[in-house]
Amino acid sequence: MKALSETAEKKPLLPSNSLQALQVEKEVFDFLKPLLKPDVTPEDLNLIWNLPLYQALKLNAITKALELKTCQTAKIDCASSGNNIIVAGVTGKKIKVYAIKVVFAGTVTAKFCSVSTDLEGAQPFQAREGYTHAVNPPAFLLATAVGEALNLNLSDAIGANGSIAYWDDDAT
Repeated sequence: MKALSETAEKKPLLPSNSLQALQVEKEVFDFLKPLLKPDVTPEDLNLIWNLPLYQALKLNAITKALELKTCQTAKIDCASSGNNIIVAGVTGKKIKVYAIKVVFAGTVTAKFCSVSTDLEGAQPFQAREGYTHAVNPPAFLLATAVGEALNLNLSDAIGANGSIAYWDDDAT
């Protein structure tokens, strides 16, 4: 009979660089821990995580993490120098962005920011340049400070168009 390590493929289901994904994995592990033998090694756990039953449990945990969230979209349509409000702040909530698509009409330096904090470094763009970036929730790209708006800060009065996908989340 083949050992478990010979039959299971070693690849993570969730991105290992995402704090939210790791928190979901920890919740699933804490749920499963009482069911595991005390002498299970970390390597055994890595193999167990990749079995179909546990993949389904991980997917269920991700779904539960999002079921109380309402994913929304907002258009990016601005052309003023300085902060341009993309999503208004919500009292007691953070705005968590999981997808961005934006194109700039001219040469400009741009960055997303909360009212009090830069959420990314300033990026230079030429006319008709832009970018897209997305992750699967519950991971997110940007999060505002609690109660603060999501702004797109432009160095000059240059048009910016596109959209973002986000949800507002409790202050955690």
